[in-house]
Amino acid sequence: MAICYSCHALLNRKNQSWEHIVPSALGGSTKSRRILCKTCNEKAGGTIDQALVAYCRNQLEKFGIQPDRINSSQDWKQQPFTIEMVMMAVHKIIANFYYWKWKPATSILHDDSIQTHFRVVLHFYTEWPLHLIYLEAREQSRWMTGYIELFGEIGFLIKFETALARKNKTALFLQDPVHKKEYLTTAEDQNQIIEFVRQQIQAIESDVR
Repeated sequence: MAICYSCHALLNRKNQSWEHIVPSALGGSTKSRRILCKTCNEKAGGTIDQALVAYCRNQLEKFGIQPDRINSSQDWKQQPFTIEMVMMAVHKIIANFYYWKWKPATSILHDDSIQTHFRVVLHFYTEWPLHLIYLEAREQSRWMTGYIELFGEIGFLIKFETALARKNKTALFLQDPVHKKEYLTTAEDQNQIIEFVRQQIQAIESDVR
């Protein structure tokens, strides 16, 4: 039986909720009913998710994406937010992907000091906007790396500790926010993207440290 990773409530027909890996207001479409309960989903959707939408308002306007979950009576472009709220929303995306992809029995323990946002370096898929999520764990490290690009323009890097660390594991996810569908790639393309992302991570870690 699935458990809400936020409040640890046992999920059932009454409290299940569709949770998007990337918020639907940002063009996300992939979702699961096995990661967050309705209460935790709605609480985040009305606070930190809206903060992230406001943070991405320039990209939403640029690519013509209407935030469908923002109350029509509100001006979503003017929603107040702090970078702390934005980073909390990014943490949720990482957690959503982590629990959806690997369905681990263990929870995320805590975060490392590396939690940063940055401007994405343009690369080989510049002709269309993409959401990219990458998770990596390596045997020699107790930390798992979470790397996110939103619209191929805004980037985030987060380190967190889990029992899945110290194992060689990687996961890659690409979402087309304009057409709201998961973007599938060939094995060769995935390897190229992963190699490029790893180079980005190394450069960012060097700058932060």
